[in-house]
Amino acid sequence: MAERKRAGARRSLAAAAGATRRRSDDSAGGAVEHPQHSDQITMPEPAAVTEPVLTPPEPRPVPPAKRAGSKYTAMLDDDVVDAFEQVTRIARRRLGRHVDKIEVLSALLLLAADDASLRDQVVGTIGARPR
Repeated sequence: MAERKRAGARRSLAAAAGATRRRSDDSAGGAVEHPQHSDQITMPEPAAVTEPVLTPPEPRPVPPAKRAGSKYTAMLDDDVVDAFEQVTRIARRRLGRHVDKIEVLSALLLLAADDASLRDQVVGTIGARPR
């Protein structure tokens, strides 16, 4: 009976045969010369752009730096919230820009601090409201 070759031996023979075939394929094509310096490499000409190039969008304005200050939390009734949002919407429409609610509140407080009649109205309204 003939002696059988092991599977590992068959694989190594196939690998050796493939390796010699690859070497002969590379050498059959001729030697390829590679440039020695990067300035010897020729780059293909870029294709002409046929589509119009869109201009990038304008950068958004940078918001002002946040100021250090105190933070307050206010629990407002529904009617007060509605009035507050209405004043904010009116300010946005008239100014044509985004207006934060803190801007509205800050403006009201500064006006009340400067105007004695407005300050008296605020104090009178606070005194008339039930606790």
